[in-house]
Amino acid sequence: METMENHLLPSAEIFFDQDQDWIFQQDEASSHTAHSVRNWFQEKQIPSYIDHKMVNTKITSVEHLKSVLFDEWLKFPSDVVKNMIESMPIRVAECIKAKGGHLKSNMI
Repeated sequence: METMENHLLPSAEIFFDQDQDWIFQQDEASSHTAHSVRNWFQEKQIPSYIDHKMVNTKITSVEHLKSVLFDEWLKFPSDVVKNMIESMPIRVAECIKAKGGHLKSNMI
């Protein structure tokens, strides 16, 4: 939660207008699925795209997971994808500047 508070939120302020909605793309990592983290997302009113779409999906195999993720990716809103693409030059420049190390506190 500290990382999201200190890095995710400041980065969102850089990449999105204040009145623009954005969605955290959840990867279901255990650090993102703890009850305290889910509560933090709810408190901050941050929707979690993959979490929201897959919370009731029972994954039965790796191939099933791949299929479900692929289907959900195809449904991903084009404006969100556009914002991701447009923000890449800034992100790549920061990665190069950091020589693969940690990025500045206002970058993810």
